[in-house]
Amino acid sequence: MPQPRLVISDAVPMDELETAARHEPEGRVRSRLLAIRHLRLGHNVLETAGLFGLEKSQLRAWIHRYNAEGLPGLRDRTRSGAPPKLNAEQEAGLRQCIKDGPPPSLGISCWTGNTLRAWLRETYGISYSSSGLYALLHRLGLTAQVQRPHLRERLDGKKSLRG
Repeated sequence: MPQPRLVISDAVPMDELETAARHEPEGRVRSRLLAIRHLRLGHNVLETAGLFGLEKSQLRAWIHRYNAEGLPGLRDRTRSGAPPKLNAEQEAGLRQCIKDGPPPSLGISCWTGNTLRAWLRETYGISYSSSGLYALLHRLGLTAQVQRPHLRERLDGKKSLRG
């Protein structure tokens, strides 16, 4: 037996829906906005779900959220997830430590993933996996880069690379 046709709220004007989709930086939210627009243009749920790569049940859930909350209902909600291991003060300390470079007492010239993980374990008593450390660096806006020696310094006075 076919399900009853869903009614989609027209509280948000169509041009406002289109403008919101055009200016939305998050792709998932933009896709939801465009799916709602597509439905409001008269297309059915099955066709729209196929076009946007969604299950019918997921599209129906977005319709219900849109009807209840309007445009804000199409945004991702916060997810619980695991709390961060480092607090804001510790993150600031890590950022400064990376910026300053490793202390001379470590006997290394630059941080590596393993030495940074060991430093975090010794300093804060917090363990990170390699992938967890790189995810943390990414979240803090830091990148894993190693300064490379300049070609001129490597030539050591030679006239050409061919020697």
